[in-house]
Amino acid sequence: MNIGEFFFRAGCASALFACIAFASGRLSPTAPAIAHETGAGSMTGSSSAESGQSQSTTWAAIDTTGPNAADRYRAAFKIMDARIASSGRWNPRHRELVAEFTRGNQDVVRAIIEATALPRCDWELALSDGPLTILEHLQPMQRAAMILEADARAKTEAGDGVGAAMSLGAGLRLAAHFGQDGLFLSSLCSARLIDRFADAIGEAIDSGRSDERARSAIQRAIESLNPKDPCGFRRAIRGERQCIVSWLRRALAAPESSRRVDRILAESLSGDELARVQQEIRGASDPGGLKNLLARLEGAFTALEDAWAANDPVARLGPLGERLNRGDFGSLAATFVAPMIKGQECCDQAVLTVGGLRSRLSARHASAPRMEARK
Repeated sequence: MNIGEFFFRAGCASALFACIAFASGRLSPTAPAIAHETGAGSMTGSSSAESGQSQSTTWAAIDTTGPNAADRYRAAFKIMDARIASSGRWNPRHRELVAEFTRGNQDVVRAIIEATALPRCDWELALSDGPLTILEHLQPMQRAAMILEADARAKTEAGDGVGAAMSLGAGLRLAAHFGQDGLFLSSLCSARLIDRFADAIGEAIDSGRSDERARSAIQRAIESLNPKDPCGFRRAIRGERQCIVSWLRRALAAPESSRRVDRILAESLSGDELARVQQEIRGASDPGGLKNLLARLEGAFTALEDAWAANDPVARLGPLGERLNRGDFGSLAATFVAPMIKGQECCDQAVLTVGGLRSRLSARHASAPRMEARK
């Protein structure tokens, strides 16, 4: 599907406007959710998954020449989607149906886990296509996350703690793969999935029933995440800049193109905001006006990235938001960049969540020898 199709239900024309809908409360970064109750089973035991499907190491800069997880996902999703279509029983809102599919398709589960183990995930998105950018991987990635959740629950209930840990850890790595898309929407999806899997992992850690092998599997997954930016928010800032600026530069340079851009904007904006943006676009009808419009928009993205990278980003983001709302960077920047400041809160929470998991796991590792000695 293209971005416009994906966001039709959310009232967005494209992923360029996902941030607008998020800021106004019309778009939540949640996937179609299934319940999160954790089974009462033990987080101990053995599993065939322990055989080394996940070999993530401490986080490091991604090797752009390494194997591409997207290729592994595509192969797994081809099988997954075909079986979902043939079964006719998949419903993401019915946990028991997701669990039924997961039980009967363990080869798909293993293929997803193997894909998450690769650090690099590049879907080769054509960001310069703007609203026409294709995001075919979003829906199957969400399905894969649900399958991993269901598999972790089933293995927990069966007493296979290591198997459950492998699936939960794979869920964290899948969330991090979302963050490599370089789109604001994907970073929001990443933050949401980190939160979902962290809840289940936290319960497993706090239960006291996880053995050393299960804890090690989870620790490898946590350590594979970028502790300062697990959702890829900085990459999203740069990707959105490329997506929006490149599209506008090409779109507005063509004859009669401003009308087409107006139509796209009108699908997501309304009232005074739409009028201001349309007026700014019409003022860019000559080369000099277009150059000035794009320069101000790029300046806003640069200021956002600089603020995010500061030692105290909150102190920098507040004043930047005020400048955007005053119109210092123009109406387009206020429309596209200002909502990303709000989105930063989700990514900040993901940083705290990952840090909290590290601390809880370290505490559990420290207490485990004492507990064993008492036994």
